[in-house]
Amino acid sequence: MSSNQFPDYPKPSLSRENVVNYLLPFKNKGWDIYQGSHPEEFIIKVTNRWNVSIAHDGHRWIVFGGNSWATSYPENLLGLEEAIKSAIQFVGSQDGEILNWSESLRSVRLNSGEPATNLNKLASLIGTSVIEAVLDVYLDNQALTNILDIQSLGAKISPNVRMITSTKKVTDSKLTKNYVNQFLSQLHCASGEVRYKAYTGHQRRFILLSGGQSLIIGPSLNHLSVNEAAHIESSSSDIPFFDAEWHSATPL
Repeated sequence: MSSNQFPDYPKPSLSRENVVNYLLPFKNKGWDIYQGSHPEEFIIKVTNRWNVSIAHDGHRWIVFGGNSWATSYPENLLGLEEAIKSAIQFVGSQDGEILNWSESLRSVRLNSGEPATNLNKLASLIGTSVIEAVLDVYLDNQALTNILDIQSLGAKISPNVRMITSTKKVTDSKLTKNYVNQFLSQLHCASGEVRYKAYTGHQRRFILLSGGQSLIIGPSLNHLSVNEAAHIESSSSDIPFFDAEWHSATPL
């Protein structure tokens, strides 16, 4: 009888290309994913304290979270998904957060020096919702250009979109009626409108979305290359506030 009664264990089928192609859609969902110190290392920033790392040690892929907690050795894409899902869940729990790797994020961290990535993160938070209104006292022509970029990344804008900015942006010619008209025409927002009113001090900036949601943005839409947070929450308090501001504002 042969001494070798069992076949050799198959070699792991997971390649760097497999890992990259798997991670990219999650990056597009808003997860912070970075290249590590070498080509076969990737880092997912999960919370302010903890990351999840995916790395190849020359022999096998390793997924670990925090201080090497929740360590796994995936050999295929299914194993990779399960390993990352478990590590994300475990690391999130260390900071009291319930995180689901399979779902789109409801909050993101915008990073200075990454304006294009930040636009993509905001588009990912909006998802399939429709932008119905914007309140940003610094909203100007540049902000409208950034909204066009967000729209090009898949966000939808209501044909009746309403936007509020400050009187100062209008009087300083930072927001011009000609550009607003071209903006609304390009987006086929025939009933869209921009209004303005005098503001002093810091004002809450938000985007009202369909489905009873608000996208709360830390920075103004005219400058997104900053270290700030953005998140989704209920619009139950923002809708009446916006409506009151809208009725007291001046049409452009």
